[in-house]
Amino acid sequence: MAPRVLRTLLVASSSELGGAERSILNFVRYADPERVYPTVLTLLGSGPLALLVQQAGGGGVSWGLKGMRSPGLLRRMRHELMQQRYDLVHCFGLRADLLTRWVAQRLGIKVVSAIRSVDAWRGRLEVALDRLTADAVTAWISNSEAGKSSRVEREGFPAHRIFVVRSGIPDRPPAGPAERLNARKRFELAESAGPVLGMVAHLTRAKGHEDLIEALARLKDRMPGLVCLCAGRDDAAGRLRELAQRRRVDGLIRWLGPLRDSGPVYDAADFMILPSRWEGLPLGLIEALRAGLPSVATRVGGVQEIVRDGQEGRLVPPRDPEALAEAIERTWGDSAGRGRWGEAARRRYETAFRVETMVERWTTVYEALCGLRPAEAAR
Repeated sequence: MAPRVLRTLLVASSSELGGAERSILNFVRYADPERVYPTVLTLLGSGPLALLVQQAGGGGVSWGLKGMRSPGLLRRMRHELMQQRYDLVHCFGLRADLLTRWVAQRLGIKVVSAIRSVDAWRGRLEVALDRLTADAVTAWISNSEAGKSSRVEREGFPAHRIFVVRSGIPDRPPAGPAERLNARKRFELAESAGPVLGMVAHLTRAKGHEDLIEALARLKDRMPGLVCLCAGRDDAAGRLRELAQRRRVDGLIRWLGPLRDSGPVYDAADFMILPSRWEGLPLGLIEALRAGLPSVATRVGGVQEIVRDGQEGRLVPPRDPEALAEAIERTWGDSAGRGRWGEAARRRYETAFRVETMVERWTTVYEALCGLRPAEAAR
């Protein structure tokens, strides 16, 4: 008898390519077609995720909603789930959770909810809504131990039903001298530029760009060659650029906007930086490991599960521009240490954050929940 192929629906609140959406796309690209057939449904916006899923050989559907108050959404979701006869639904984001959980449960479909961050922004309403619909969830998959702990402590979810599967990304060899030179030319960096810092993160309150700007203001006179390459969608409506201008560091920052391929940023950088105020498991730091680059980051959430202080980089307290500035200066002044940390970073990527490992773990959890494997296999 041929093995059963699980039909899974991955529901993404957003259609833009943030960390969760990139993990979804990687799952579609690397999933074993003899074990699972993934379809991806995006709810909000007109971003590229559904199209990229189709190009990768999965089913991609975009509803292109402008908001979650459209009439008939529950009926529409019910129709989608009944028509395709899915075995399991995996939801990403609170909007996807609230729309999908009860509908799927009543149709007898297993429900997995993603935990991607500690979500420090959540207020009483969000926590209450999450708790209210939690009974419909078969299991959660968290990409970090920090995310799991946040849900156990704050929402009271049962720890034994939360599986921790770290995000993984496809390999990309670290840049050689030629790639590094080309990347620096692309960003019009002078030969004397250094340190060149890289930061790949959407411009949001969580990522701590304000603290980076304040740190640069402290360093601009002490480090005349300092440049920071900032890639990411501007969700701050220009506010951060205005702050950089007021602090007279706008000339040190290259605002690159959203990049389909952020690889050249890593190729050009001396080390990466992420001064987040809260986090889950940021892909930008995993990409730094893959590139063989050390990182300076804040000691929050799952960051400590990627970069270990003194091994792959330096960790500093969040919301502390002075400590951030000092760490940048010390890291730049220790070229031998940067070399060791970069080598350790690449080894850590190889052992803990490859995409194949993530895809295998997701698939195994799916199969265990649907009775195709013993429950112990998912642990």
